[in-house]
Amino acid sequence: MLTVVGLGPGSQGHLTLEAKEALLGAKTLFLRTEHHPTVEALRAWGLSWSSFDSFYEEAASFEEVYEKIVLTLLAHPDAVYAVPGNPMVAEDTVRQLLARTQIKIIPGLSALDAIYPAIGVDPSLGMQIFDGMRIERIDPRVPCLVLQLYSRTLASDIKLDLMRFYPDEHMVKVILGAGTEELRIEELPLYLIDRLDWIDPRTSLFLPAAPARGMGHLIELVARLREPDGCPWDREQTHVSLRRYALEEAYETVEAIDSGDPQWLEEELGDLLLQVVLHAQIAQENDDFDLDDVAEGISRKLILRHPHVFGSTSVKSAEEVKERWEEIKKVEKGRESVLAGVPNTLPALTQSEKLQKKAATVGFDWPDLTGVFDKIEEEIAEVKEEIEKKDLRGIFHEIGDVLLALANLARKAGVDPEDALRQANKRFVGRFQKMEELTKRPLSSMNLEELEELYQEAKKILKDVESL
Repeated sequence: MLTVVGLGPGSQGHLTLEAKEALLGAKTLFLRTEHHPTVEALRAWGLSWSSFDSFYEEAASFEEVYEKIVLTLLAHPDAVYAVPGNPMVAEDTVRQLLARTQIKIIPGLSALDAIYPAIGVDPSLGMQIFDGMRIERIDPRVPCLVLQLYSRTLASDIKLDLMRFYPDEHMVKVILGAGTEELRIEELPLYLIDRLDWIDPRTSLFLPAAPARGMGHLIELVARLREPDGCPWDREQTHVSLRRYALEEAYETVEAIDSGDPQWLEEELGDLLLQVVLHAQIAQENDDFDLDDVAEGISRKLILRHPHVFGSTSVKSAEEVKERWEEIKKVEKGRESVLAGVPNTLPALTQSEKLQKKAATVGFDWPDLTGVFDKIEEEIAEVKEEIEKKDLRGIFHEIGDVLLALANLARKAGVDPEDALRQANKRFVGRFQKMEELTKRPLSSMNLEELEELYQEAKKILKDVESL
C-alpha cells in the first residue's frame, strides 16, 4: 500500500518518529518537492529519492502537475511519498490519491501548527483556511489564512481575488518559512503583497477580520435597522406593508434595463435587493425562513429545472428548455390546471399573454392570425353594441375582451404586449412634449384639427429617434 508521510513544517525537529521510520525503511521514496528543510536530514541519512520538482517546470498548470504526480504514484503502490507539513492539510495530490486508491497516511505537524504561534493567533476563535490555488467564497468577518502562495504571479492573482472581499488597504501579514530559522513576517496593505520579491512555496498569507462588505454588509445593516433601537419606520414594516415597494422597485428596475444605463441599473438592482433582504429579515424574526433558505430554495429549483446541465438529460433548443420548465414546474407545485402558476399580481396584459400561451399548449388556439383578427373585430362590434345601449357594465366587460384578444394577437405575432404598450406610451409622451415645444400657443387654445396636425408634425420629426 502506498504510504504518504508528512515532513512537518520546517526542520528535522518537527519530524515524528513514525515518519522517520517510514522514510528510513522506504525502498522507493518520492518527494513532492526538495524545497524543504528536512531534505538535508534525508541526505545525511544516506537516503535516495525522486522528486517531482521538474513537473512544476514542465507542466502548463498546477492541475496538470498534480495529475502527473498522482499517476506516477499509482504506478508505484508500495512507495513512500513525502510531502511538506501534514498530508491532510492543503495537499491536492493527497486528496486525489484518497479518491482513487487506498493509502496509509502518517501525519506530521502542519504549516498551520507553525504559523499560529508565529503570528499569535488562536484558531479556536474562528479561522478560514484556503489553499492558494483554491480560494472560494470568503467571509471577511472571520480571520483567514491562505497557504502556499508559491510565487509573486500567484500572489498577484490571489490579491485581485481577495480585493473583491477586503478593502485594498486592509493590513495583512505575509509569512515565510514558519517553523524554520528563516521565519520572516511582513505586515503590509493587501494590494502590495505581490511586490515582495521573496515569496516562494513556503509563503502564507494571514488576513485579520475586516468589516463586512457587499452582501454581508447589507444584511447586517438591515438587521440593525430592525432592532428595537433601530429605525422606527423599518421596525414597523411587514410583508404586507412592503408589498407596494417590491412592485415599484421591480418596475424601476425594468425602466433602468430599458434605458441601457448600467449605472442606473446597478442602483435599481440594489433597491430591489433591499426588498429581498428586508422580507428575509422579517421572516427570520418570525422564525419562518432566512436569506440562506431563500438562496438554497432557488438553487434547488435551478438544479431541478436544468437537468440538461446538472443531470443526464439533453435538449436541442431554448424552446425545448422552456417546454421542460413548464412540465417540471407542474410536478413541483402539484398543479392540475393548465392555467395555474400565472400570478394575479402580474400586469394585466402580461397575465393575459401568459394565460393564453398556456391555453395554447393544449390546442386552445387559433391556427393562424386570421382567426385572431376575426375575434378582435367581433369583440369591437360587441363594444359598439354595449355603447349604443349605454350599459357601463357591458362596456367594461367587452373592452376587457378586446384587450384580451389584442394580447393574444401580440402573442401570436411574437410581441410582448406589455412592452409594446409601454413603448407606445413612451412614444406618445415624446410626441406630445414635442408638440408643446413646436408651438408658443397653449395647446388648450387649439382645436382638434390643429392639434392633430401638430401631432403629425411631431411624429414626423421624431421618426428617426423612435426607430432606434
